[in-house]
Amino acid sequence: MVATSLALLTILAQRSKDQYTLGRLNGHFVVRNGARSETVPDASAAKAKTFLSFRRDRRWVVWDKRGLTMRDGDWTVTDRLQAIPTSPRFQDKDAIRATLAKVKSGGRKLAANGLSGARRVGSKVYLLPRWEGDDGKPWLEVLLVVDLAQPHPKPRFLGAFEGLSLGEGLIDDRLGIQNGRLAVAVNGEDGWGIGTFDPAKGKFAFDERGGRLVAMDGGKTIEETSYGVFVAGRQQGGHTVPWLELRGPADFVPGDGTVFLRAGTNLRNAETGAEFRLPRRAALRRTPAGLLVYWPEGAPRSARLLDPDRLEERARWEKGTRSTEGKAKDPVEKAPTKKARKRKPAA
Repeated sequence: MVATSLALLTILAQRSKDQYTLGRLNGHFVVRNGARSETVPDASAAKAKTFLSFRRDRRWVVWDKRGLTMRDGDWTVTDRLQAIPTSPRFQDKDAIRATLAKVKSGGRKLAANGLSGARRVGSKVYLLPRWEGDDGKPWLEVLLVVDLAQPHPKPRFLGAFEGLSLGEGLIDDRLGIQNGRLAVAVNGEDGWGIGTFDPAKGKFAFDERGGRLVAMDGGKTIEETSYGVFVAGRQQGGHTVPWLELRGPADFVPGDGTVFLRAGTNLRNAETGAEFRLPRRAALRRTPAGLLVYWPEGAPRSARLLDPDRLEERARWEKGTRSTEGKAKDPVEKAPTKKARKRKPAA
């Protein structure tokens, strides 16, 4: 009898320890587990980067929606880099004519669309601007350098990597540094690999790794092989070590720890095999209490907190309601109190 009572107390203590609630306050989600709470900003808010800047004394290099801006005290120059796609230093005459024909037809623009990455080495800022067609697909990336040690600094063309990166949006972070060289994962004509540039020697190189790169997060990759199969793998010692075959293209949920794969409306824990069907336009965030799923991105109306191993619901939130735990409502904030009616003074 005593043993049974102790076991029951242990179970109740564990349940009370893992009572999750999910709410929303001032545009952020609030995840609570017992007395502990965490504020989780929307993924859209975390990603929103409208400019990138580098400074040395009174000299600046800035990338934003206007393009590339260099500043030295009161001197300022902004460049949309329109001259690069038709520069004879970069393309031959036939390629230039083909580019101009596509620009004339409306399929391309000469101004750069975004920045796939940037890195500072000493006084020099290396930038990887990107040009996209009207279909949203990149067709050109080049490596530029701006030296902040020089008065009135201006961009200098260095060349191009052997392929195009997975960069997207106004500002991305695809350019890194490996062994003193600038490095970026790119898709070349025959497959993907790591493109590098050695600033000391001024030379580009390419280390081929596999098929067509679909997604990359740290050392994790998803590629399409030459025989049409999608494979998730890890980069180890300059090689891809495959660990999972996929039914089609997918992307990683960014972050360290458990590997989650997203393919359309399917979410999968790559380690346990658990799956969860995502609503359309859903966004995902990692939290210490589990995986947060909310939709639609940008203006959430619903959210679920999932157990990371089983991808089962721990708590939910619906716009216009308070927090819920599991499938039962559990208020996070105090309900508004009713205003007391004024009593008429006694005659």
